[in-house]
Amino acid sequence: MGVGIDSHNNRSSLPQILASAISGFLELSIFHPIDTIGKRLINHRGASFSGATTSQSITNLRRIIFRDPNLGFFSSYASLFPGFKFAVLYKVSQRSYQFGGHPILAAYVDKTEYGEYIRNRFGKRKGKTVLHAFCGAIIGIGEVSLLPLDALKVKKQTASKASYTSKIPSQKLSYSTSAQYPTSQSLVSHNSQIPSTASLGLLKTIRALYRGASWTAARNSIGCVALFGAAAAVKDVVFNLDETKTRPTLFQSFCASVAGATASILIASPLDVIKVRVQAAPMDSPVKGVEVLRLLLKHEGVFALYKGIVPKLLVAAPKITFSFTVAQQLGPMFSRYFDKKQSEEVF
Repeated sequence: MGVGIDSHNNRSSLPQILASAISGFLELSIFHPIDTIGKRLINHRGASFSGATTSQSITNLRRIIFRDPNLGFFSSYASLFPGFKFAVLYKVSQRSYQFGGHPILAAYVDKTEYGEYIRNRFGKRKGKTVLHAFCGAIIGIGEVSLLPLDALKVKKQTASKASYTSKIPSQKLSYSTSAQYPTSQSLVSHNSQIPSTASLGLLKTIRALYRGASWTAARNSIGCVALFGAAAAVKDVVFNLDETKTRPTLFQSFCASVAGATASILIASPLDVIKVRVQAAPMDSPVKGVEVLRLLLKHEGVFALYKGIVPKLLVAAPKITFSFTVAQQLGPMFSRYFDKKQSEEVF
């Protein structure tokens, strides 16, 4: 289930990891601009449209998304590709680890006493869904090791144009009172600057890049449980599919991926909002996740925990579905290719 446990054929894990890496790069190439829009909407504090005219609302929205409402079409589109190099490193590593590592871990756990316990406790069929969800949680927590690349990507995506075109005096943003709660203008001026290691020190820079690790671990573990668990459940319950005997078709993989991606986004969205805001804060002005959550609920309300959910569902869900489906389909293709090459070498 998930990307598939290949227990029927004892093949190398290389084909699946390679397939996952390719799916990550293809996903990024297509969906990075919308991911940037989602990150900027999530990181925006306060209401931008309350009491505003239609023209003002459009201008405010363009300022949030493109940082400059006066940019032309091509310049606006180009502004949605900040941090692309970091994004490539992060996304390829992430998908290789997630989609390539999950079936390896699931196959290993399935042979241990933990796998036996899960089968005895939940039954053979339901046990597979639980096993994939359990391994998804482990994979999600381990993904924290990639946090520095993700943090640099987020800072690039949410940084204002002013952060790179002018020298702005360092100013700590105070989150202590309602009057000092950051506005969109203050964030556009000071948000997400990336100081050099010389200004912060190497150790502080590393710590800053791992800021929000606990929130990221929680978000990743819950998200991966939903992703792999829901995908496995669809294959088992809807299609009555046993992957140890039959490989999923493209349609089955697609349906399982849709269910997993949607469940992952809906369940992990509140934690993702906190994670992004913690990461987007200036490196020299750290903000604790608990404080972000407290002030978010106080000033923006509980529904702010689902900010950016529309672009996530419209684009993030399809992009996860896309990469998950591609990984599942390319994996067996590469396995057959490598098996064929190995057979030719033997003869």
